[in-house]
Amino acid sequence: MGRAKAELRPQARALYAQGMDCEKVAGALGVGVSSIYRWQKQDGEAGCSWDAGRADFRVQDLRGVIAILHRRLATIAADEKTAAGPWADRLVKVVSALEYMEGKTGNVNMKLEVCDEIGTFCSSAGLSDDDLAVMRRVFDAYLTDLKARNL
Repeated sequence: MGRAKAELRPQARALYAQGMDCEKVAGALGVGVSSIYRWQKQDGEAGCSWDAGRADFRVQDLRGVIAILHRRLATIAADEKTAAGPWADRLVKVVSALEYMEGKTGNVNMKLEVCDEIGTFCSSAGLSDDDLAVMRRVFDAYLTDLKARNL
């Protein structure tokens, strides 16, 4: 594989993770679709599934991101060929920072989920417009308070 073409492989993996199919990835990068399928197969045989990367790309909650990073750290630790070096140490620091943030924001996520459930209940309970206006003011005040406390 030529050097220029080899440098496109990570880009191909990233485009696929973002939801493009192999044909569109090939077109976007100006390579043959057979190259994309070959890279996908070779990476899968090496333990780097492109489909897992696609699933990881869709994760949006902090706990999910932390779980992905823990899996990647475990993969790095298990691979004797990889010299993890300083970037693995940085990844550990990022995971630690995210876990700290998750501890601070975990309660906020739960609070917002409860607010959402109460909002759904209010809209389906047939409350009067006046009652709904009061609930809106209460929610607005509560969210303003959360923001003021940096939660």
